[in-house]
Amino acid sequence: MSFYLGKGMQIAGLAGAALALYVGMTGSMARELLLAGLAVMVFYAGRRLESSG
Repeated sequence: MSFYLGKGMQIAGLAGAALALYVGMTGSMARELLLAGLAVMVFYAGRRLESSG
């Protein structure tokens, strides 16, 4: 079960990175960096969860 949860978190992290790029192109760089950092943390947490399960 943790494998699928980890994969889902990785997909959410990738989607968050795409959202961060869009926000950076249309808005402020500060919001882009914040969203990109959150996306990286979600992706990395999913990767750790996937490998531990």
